[in-house]
Amino acid sequence: MLTLQKQTVADYMQLPEGAKFQLIKGEIIEMPSPTDTHQKILAIIFLKLGIFLLKNNVGIARFAPLDVHLDDENVFQPDMLFIANENKHIIKDRIYGAPDMVMEVLLPSTAYYDWEDKKEIYAKHGIKEYWIVNPQKHYIEIYTNKNATFELVSKTKDEGLVKSEVIKGFEFELEELFA
Repeated sequence: MLTLQKQTVADYMQLPEGAKFQLIKGEIIEMPSPTDTHQKILAIIFLKLGIFLLKNNVGIARFAPLDVHLDDENVFQPDMLFIANENKHIIKDRIYGAPDMVMEVLLPSTAYYDWEDKKEIYAKHGIKEYWIVNPQKHYIEIYTNKNATFELVSKTKDEGLVKSEVIKGFEFELEELFA
């Protein structure tokens, strides 16, 4: 019987800097470059969040590529993340621990990982809020962590207010993303 040895952070760290890979459940997965639509959506949300954080000083936001080390078998590069001021100790040259919020913009080639493996692992590691943005179907789902499982708290489709539960006061109109 052939068994494959799981890969670890040590294996992952041997990859060239800037490589488009993530370590998911002990497997190094190559990720494709994002699409223009993906980048546009990410840029708009990041800009809105950045302006909010400059005014409110409640934490920091970052976008991919930036490694988030969750454990020895899981190093992800979420499209965007937020870390509250009280948790900034997890920030080194990379992120070592659970951000307060992570966001993934779905791509057809990586949606499975975002919906299944990464969602489960993010919840297990205590990430408080998980956003899934679907550019093809024009919606954002926001999940909050309840006992290491994500529960859907809002789904905004086509238009309406998108509002974070974790970043108090951060909100924007969904239609701004898909114009």
